[in-house]
Amino acid sequence: VRKKDQINIETKNKTVRFIGELTKFKMFSKSDTLHCLKMLLSDFSHHHIEMACTLLETCGRFLFRSPDSHLRTSVLLEQMMRKKQAMHLDARYVTMVENAYYYCNPPPAEKTVKRKRPPLQEYIRKLLYKDLSKVTTEK
Repeated sequence: VRKKDQINIETKNKTVRFIGELTKFKMFSKSDTLHCLKMLLSDFSHHHIEMACTLLETCGRFLFRSPDSHLRTSVLLEQMMRKKQAMHLDARYVTMVENAYYYCNPPPAEKTVKRKRPPLQEYIRKLLYKDLSKVTTEK
């Protein structure tokens, strides 16, 4: 993180991905991972944006869903979204930030309502779609 050059960006992304995987397997503490994310957000430019997004895509959902790290993760996610709004970023970076955010904190999905059918219709559907499918033509 201290090196500002973009020469070794692939190596940095591999390292961040490795840290994220270690966090998911509880071999790297959540607080250290969140500290790394906080450091990346403090200087939110070019390769730090990529590294923060890689970290969030690797273990962000795990951190967001864990009860002990949920609050800090949500604060850092909101901070990242505020920085995205305040800075005039390239479209590529905007897309990366939004993808990472919505991967960690997906919008609530609407529940699909299953229609209640009479038993005769259910039986006919079973005959048509399961018993007479292409897979069961031999039978």
